[in-house]
Amino acid sequence: MAVTDIDTSPPRRPLVRIPDRVKAWLASDHGKAQRFAGTAFMIRVASAAVVFLSQILLARWMGSFEFGTYVYVWTWVLLLGDVVHLGVPLTAQRFIPEYTQRKSFENLRGYLIGSRWITFTAATAAALIGAFAVYAIWKTAYDERFQVISPGMLLLEDYTSAFLADKSIVCVDSCAQDDTGYMATWIERQPMADMWIDVRRGGSMSFRTLGTLQKWYRDARATAKRNHLALQSWRKRQNSKG
Repeated sequence: MAVTDIDTSPPRRPLVRIPDRVKAWLASDHGKAQRFAGTAFMIRVASAAVVFLSQILLARWMGSFEFGTYVYVWTWVLLLGDVVHLGVPLTAQRFIPEYTQRKSFENLRGYLIGSRWITFTAATAAALIGAFAVYAIWKTAYDERFQVISPGMLLLEDYTSAFLADKSIVCVDSCAQDDTGYMATWIERQPMADMWIDVRRGGSMSFRTLGTLQKWYRDARATAKRNHLALQSWRKRQNSKG
């Protein structure tokens, strides 16, 4: 004869007893929709709080100029992000419940697959166009091989033409003294010498002294400029190695 143990203890009660009405609400479609909507709302609130705090931290950390650049770029990203999906997420709120209610699962499957590919294709095309635009702007702004078609050079041509057409302007001067900057576009200019001539007979000690000081000043400035450019070149090489 076998002896078995029979558990005669009363069944365990749950720690929290959920009323029947709450259970029915949780199991119903209306309750699920409300839970999903509440979750989405809380996510939006948390996202807004994170964005608000991050904006304050970035503004304190980056400074006014860098933060302005960040806001400008981020505004363009948000603007393009609201357009690049072609309104597919908004149409999902209509077609998915409609196809589910009709039990038209073939149309639902086609919409889900097709909307993903449409959004992916549009976003990829926008990303490629944006990358090409950034690359083109960077090349024309920083690459010396494209300096002729850079925005600054095109602007130089425009206001140079305006200066030449304006008869009231007698002289236009430039402060550039070498082949950098806008002076690089004047490829047909002739070299000029800056000369001081003392017209008084026999000359004077003050003029010779002033001329000597001016020569020393120009030589020192040229030497300082060469050293500055050499130091910049050395720093770039060190940064590239690091």
